[in-house]
Amino acid sequence: YTDTDVDGDPSDDVRRSPLPIEVRDKQNQFSITFSDLSDQPGNTYYVIARIKESSQGDGGETLAESISDGTITLYNKSAQDTTPPAAVHDLRAEPRGDGSTITLRWTAPGDDGNYGTASSYDIRYSTHIFETDADFQGGTSVPYVDEKTGNRPLRSGSPQRLDVSGLDPATVYYFALKTTDDAGLTSPMSNIAWTDSIPVVLSSFEAVPGFERITLNWTTASETDALGWHVARRGGLNGTFRTITSQMVRAAGTSSEPHNYTYTDTDVSAGITYYYKLLLYNLDGSKEESKVVSCSPLAGPAGPTSDSCPLILAGGFVGSVVNSSTGGSLTVMAIVDPYTGSGQIERVELYYKGIPTGILLYDDGTHGDDVAGDNTFHNTIDVGPGLTPGNYVLEIVATDTDGNQSPVFPYVTVR
Repeated sequence: YTDTDVDGDPSDDVRRSPLPIEVRDKQNQFSITFSDLSDQPGNTYYVIARIKESSQGDGGETLAESISDGTITLYNKSAQDTTPPAAVHDLRAEPRGDGSTITLRWTAPGDDGNYGTASSYDIRYSTHIFETDADFQGGTSVPYVDEKTGNRPLRSGSPQRLDVSGLDPATVYYFALKTTDDAGLTSPMSNIAWTDSIPVVLSSFEAVPGFERITLNWTTASETDALGWHVARRGGLNGTFRTITSQMVRAAGTSSEPHNYTYTDTDVSAGITYYYKLLLYNLDGSKEESKVVSCSPLAGPAGPTSDSCPLILAGGFVGSVVNSSTGGSLTVMAIVDPYTGSGQIERVELYYKGIPTGILLYDDGTHGDDVAGDNTFHNTIDVGPGLTPGNYVLEIVATDTDGNQSPVFPYVTVR
């Protein structure tokens, strides 16, 4: 404005329209050069600057001295910036399903406390908890990058996210961060967030061929907040994966112990390669996918040479205990249905992965079978020691003297 009577009283002065200017400067001062001050040569010009913080509203007025060459320097008469950004208190870590990535989430603080926009983050992690600032400085630094703002934090109160990759599976990691403003002031360390690097550590996943069936076996080394699995399958290289499980295979939830799971797909045909993957659903609603395994089912046993063939009515184990260290024994039983035909039962044999094992069951009054000729077959099999823990799917096939074979009886999974 101009002081028309040079009396120092602004009430009778001629005022100009306000000139809004956005200022970004660490020293809280800036300069404006006016190109046209020729309204009335010799006049003394005064400028009042109203400081407006982006999140705090208007500050006080600051009077700057007039300068006759047209350049006026304005400065904030308030104290220099002494307020650091606030500490983050809601940092949390979430494992992703690839085994090497953890997602961090938090709410952005401000430039001054929880107001404004800060300048940068210092994010670090370690396999040991951060107890002191020295521990924090010794952690591994993670570059912060946002697709919209580059390496600058978002406005205070905004949700922030960062994916940390390249981590070791099945490892507990601790995370913390500090925030710095334009004046170089740094916040206290945030809360400590920690998690395993993967919700479920899948130690094995295999597809085992059988007669007109494929059995999927998988083992987890540990689980964190896991709900369960569905199985997806496609037929051939160019097919589409579709879920084939009508009910979810329930997971253990949260456990540091190994767990074994199995699923048998009987809707298969010989000569076709099938591809499978596991769809893991977590309690937080997220979903992860496993690697893909493939397998082709075996053709069924040879067809009968007459109208009749053996039929296994039941099969299983009788009082069996097997220890992977000391070994043990499996007592196997099968009941074969008598039928009308010229052939007699020649053998009842155990199969493993669709291959005959050479282990026969007997119906002769010995080998654990008390009554001969009752079509109840038994055998006791010594196992171990040294049996590797895992899934062993055994099947029973009965063959008569004419070469007729029973349908496969998939009676047990040994774990």
